[in-house]
Amino acid sequence: MKTGNKISSGVKLSSNESIVYPSGDFFSTPARSDFGDFLLQLQRFWRSHPEIEVAMTADLDAHAMAEKRERRKDREFELAQTEALFAVPASGTAEKTQAEFLAAGRPRTPAVVVFITAMATGYLGSQYSACPRMVLLESASLRTLLDDLGYTLPAPNTVGPLINRLSESTLALIHRAQLADILAEGLDSFTDITLDSTAIKASSCWPTDSGIIYRLFERAYRMGGKLDQVGLNSLQDGFKDHWLEELRKSARAIALLGGGPRRAQKLRLLYDQFYQIACKLGGKLLTQVEAAEAEANVKLAKLRPSKRRIAEDLLDCIHGDVVAVITTIQQSIARVHDGVKTKSRERVLSLADRSAAFIEKGGREPVIGYKPQLARSRGGFVTALILDAGNVADCKQLVPLLIQNIANTGLVPASANVDDGYSSAEGLAQAYELKVAKVSISGAKGRALLGEELWNHQDYITLRAERSAIESLMFTLKFNHGFGRPGRRGLAAVRSELTLKILAHNFDRMILVRARKSQEKPLPLAA
Repeated sequence: MKTGNKISSGVKLSSNESIVYPSGDFFSTPARSDFGDFLLQLQRFWRSHPEIEVAMTADLDAHAMAEKRERRKDREFELAQTEALFAVPASGTAEKTQAEFLAAGRPRTPAVVVFITAMATGYLGSQYSACPRMVLLESASLRTLLDDLGYTLPAPNTVGPLINRLSESTLALIHRAQLADILAEGLDSFTDITLDSTAIKASSCWPTDSGIIYRLFERAYRMGGKLDQVGLNSLQDGFKDHWLEELRKSARAIALLGGGPRRAQKLRLLYDQFYQIACKLGGKLLTQVEAAEAEANVKLAKLRPSKRRIAEDLLDCIHGDVVAVITTIQQSIARVHDGVKTKSRERVLSLADRSAAFIEKGGREPVIGYKPQLARSRGGFVTALILDAGNVADCKQLVPLLIQNIANTGLVPASANVDDGYSSAEGLAQAYELKVAKVSISGAKGRALLGEELWNHQDYITLRAERSAIESLMFTLKFNHGFGRPGRRGLAAVRSELTLKILAHNFDRMILVRARKSQEKPLPLAA
């Protein structure tokens, strides 16, 4: 018997008792939780900004069109192979409009679902981490919200590619609309901002010469083994597995070498053995790749366009790995035998993410990753994000951060608060040209640039005392949203993921600041 939101079971404990199980409706009721409030904030924002749906739909349509065009080229290619048997329509007679193109096939995930799942993954951390994926699948609040909208949650393997289709321009549009809402609602005035940078780890392990060389060989042969799937001969060698195993053992011996007075000598002997195997394997691989590329020049024109693209991508990856492994071997020999160190920007630091760089910030532990620059408002909102390749000096990012902050908020801040790393006479002058009235720079360099009069002014003393607030923002982003370890790879992909995380932080902050403002009591009128 169904009673309200519960179903009475017929499984009896005794003649007068029965077990009562909650129904599905009970579990699907959205809980009043932080994540539930966050989802309601997303719904409110989405309804207020129809221009975002237009932009996101355009992004999704562009990718759908590209995929459909590739499938169409495959069909045309296959028809062309049988033109002697079948009449092939002249080119252009079967042209379809974009709307007709997109209407064909299976229904696509709507923009609102992509928006909600994108912001939810930014809130939880990353669509590639196990815990956020589990929360998305198990969340009653998310499921209920999508049910109310008439949609279902996409499969886990579908969510990531959909989110990755959002362009940087669309994410920037969302950010500016978000900041406009914050300003209109009076949650922040954006008159005072604090700028700082932080080091984040790429989705990669710490590099060593032997490890990088071995993994480059392993990946090149693994990719080469897939060439037969696109109509080319795979990279096969009877001794390949043997040499790769010997190289792996040698790299492991180097990694496990302990200390001691003769460590340098032992390390050099181990590396010499490693180089001997690596050079032999490198010569064999180079010969095989040259043969594969020569074969591709003959066969690629006969492949379907989609297979041709895959084959070209595979060959490009293999060729890049061969060049990288030969370069890395040469650099390693020069380091071990001649003591010549290669600059980090000229080395292969990561196989998974070639955009990652050696980031050393202050006296902290160096990382292989990125160095994002952030602007924080007095209310705790992120108003600007810059992510460039390499370990760019902070002093070169002061003006670009200010310009992006002004573009995003539509306002020139009255004050900008930075640490000593942003000290530069040129940057300070350009900040004043942007009409920023007060630029507070902490540290000895900043004191020399500002002069004693400004340094000792009460406004600047207050600004320096408030600068540490941005450290709490960095901690919040890293601890709550996984800002310190992105799951995606490549400069543009990492920038998009970090943008999603600051958008999620801002939405969450809007809820908090709004709640605080509602609890404020008006002061009694003076007599």
